[in-house]
Amino acid sequence: MIRVAVAGLGKMGISHLSIFNAHPLLKVTAVCDPTGYILDVLNKYTGIPVYPDFDAMLKEADLDAVVIATPSRFHGAMVEAALNKGLHVFCEKPFCLDPEEGARLARLAESKGLVNQVGYHYRFVGAFQEVKRLLDAGAIGPVSHVLAEAYGPVVLKAKGSTWRTQKSEGGGCLYDYAAHPINLLNWYFGAAKTVSGSVLGKIFSRDTDDEVYSTLYFDDGLTAQLSPVPAVLDKDTMYGAFVAATLAAAGRDPGEREGPWYDEHVKPHEYGGMTAVAREIRGHGCPVLLGGPFTQQIRDADPDFVFNSAIGVDTVNIIQAMEQLDYRPDYLFSLFPAPGPLLGVGEASQGVLSVSLFEATDEAVAAAGPEVQAIVEEFEATATEQGLPYTTWETQATASWGAWEILVAGVEGAGSLDHQAICDALHADGADTTFTGHLTFDPESNNFWPPDQLLKQIQGDQWVDVWPDRASGTLQASGS
Repeated sequence: MIRVAVAGLGKMGISHLSIFNAHPLLKVTAVCDPTGYILDVLNKYTGIPVYPDFDAMLKEADLDAVVIATPSRFHGAMVEAALNKGLHVFCEKPFCLDPEEGARLARLAESKGLVNQVGYHYRFVGAFQEVKRLLDAGAIGPVSHVLAEAYGPVVLKAKGSTWRTQKSEGGGCLYDYAAHPINLLNWYFGAAKTVSGSVLGKIFSRDTDDEVYSTLYFDDGLTAQLSPVPAVLDKDTMYGAFVAATLAAAGRDPGEREGPWYDEHVKPHEYGGMTAVAREIRGHGCPVLLGGPFTQQIRDADPDFVFNSAIGVDTVNIIQAMEQLDYRPDYLFSLFPAPGPLLGVGEASQGVLSVSLFEATDEAVAAAGPEVQAIVEEFEATATEQGLPYTTWETQATASWGAWEILVAGVEGAGSLDHQAICDALHADGADTTFTGHLTFDPESNNFWPPDQLLKQIQGDQWVDVWPDRASGTLQASGS
């Protein structure tokens, strides 16, 4: 069993943690992050030892290897400390912000005979592996020129809120996006001999590059044009402040986004401005993706039924945008949540449909027993303490809690982490859950969730059961 630590519990750190915990040959024996709340929750529900300090973790934890998924500027010192401790290291890309430091650490790892890798995962994606196979086989003949591109919406504002938008932290287009196509080029064709014509531009950001162009020269006359340009223009990002100021000056509803007045006084400036910016960016050779509202398209299609499979806030946004158009479909279904914040929207949410697994009413909690009561109370107290805008235990929380219990039941029933064995155990014995009772997983009849879930609809100021037959209410169209 390989004992692994994970340093940094952001997006990539959490991803690595979930993968490692499912691997039969690995055991996560420590995690490190400066955020106390994350450590408290993780330790409480997983029992994994947690550390706010990286050096203390290296000193105290029994480890064979460490994964470093922190902001890039911390990579060098942390990798060196781990190598000097005799630990194998996996480090997220980019390896180091200083190439000389990266080369020195590579030599250090080699001198100690330690396994080490940087997180260039595209080398393990089937599509890119097939490209490598075909190139090595000479399937397309000699390659004379390569165009390598990558796009993403990380840097879209003058000043961002995460380390990925800060040059000093290792953010920006070069480190965050260009690193991947450069690595693929190195894998396919070897290291470039020279580089010229590089442009590290700033379209949106004041601090770091958000467009990169460069020409790379390889052996045998091969050239590669690098252009990982995250030019994704979002209307609200670009014109949110302008719209808010215009609505305020005109004494309009701050949530207004559609309608005759908006179409006349605001929309021409929004879309005209986006078009002009896109035209200028394209003039420099950069493709542009435009993002804008789609509620008008929904209205024009005049559907009988609108299905939204996202979390409740997206449905709230859709409803409020439709209200500005004085439009409401006959039926609008939101996968989550019920009860959820949709009840706070008011008249515009009338008739919205959703599913419900468990609603934390006083009656339901009391009937479910002391274990459920303790869970719900702790959840709501913690949500309140953290200042969350919606603190009620509802469908999303119930589904997440039940999903964990199902996984535990499957693993314990199978006695292993083999996926097929887990499925077989669940098919044979089902799973006991705190909120939804005993679940069965018969592929012939029900292989997703309990058959006793309810279809709910907002009628008046409450959710009403409208399906199945035992429902307390009758389905109504939104205009009813």
